Amino acid sequence: VDLFKQIQSKSENLIFSPYSIGTVLAMIYSGSGGKTAVEMSEVLYFPAQELLDPVESGMRESMQATDTMQGTDFRLANAIWAQEDFSFLPDYLARVEKYYDAPLSLLDFVETSNREESRKKINHWVEEKTNNRIQDLIQPGILDASTRLVLTNAIYFNGGWMFPFDTAATFPSLFHTS
Repeated sequence: VDLFKQIQSKSENLIFSPYSIGTVLAMIYSGSGGKTAVEMSEVLYFPAQELLDPVESGMRESMQATDTMQGTDFRLANAIWAQEDFSFLPDYLARVEKYYDAPLSLLDFVETSNREESRKKINHWVEEKTNNRIQDLIQPGILDASTRLVLTNAIYFNGGWMFPFDTAATFPSLFHTS
């Protein structure tokens, strides 16, 4: 609710996945320490890192289990894209691989000639994971020579209603969130 209040717009429609945003923030939190970890914990209402990582892993596994329901297509994917010659703590990379199923891919964000190819690789991954519903997530110019890490999370869901409703009983109307 706090997040929705911060990002809502009075003039545009908004749809987002709190789980998706929370997962990426949890991946960042998992690699934080000191004052940053304390501040993230307080603002995001996260428990201690050693408690959060297994909880996130369990939630991911539970959500992916819905994909076994007949007529349901549910995909959940995380990835880390890092500058190829930049070093990251091996413990962090192992944690996000284990608990968030987020593999590491090394790319070149520094060299201008390779940056566009790196952007295309990330976008292709997002398109593939969302059944082409999200395209060009990373717009030209977003990545620059100072980019060292890009975390991505993609969720795709397509399924029917458990209890279908009669569309004849519906009508167009304004939708309010408050």
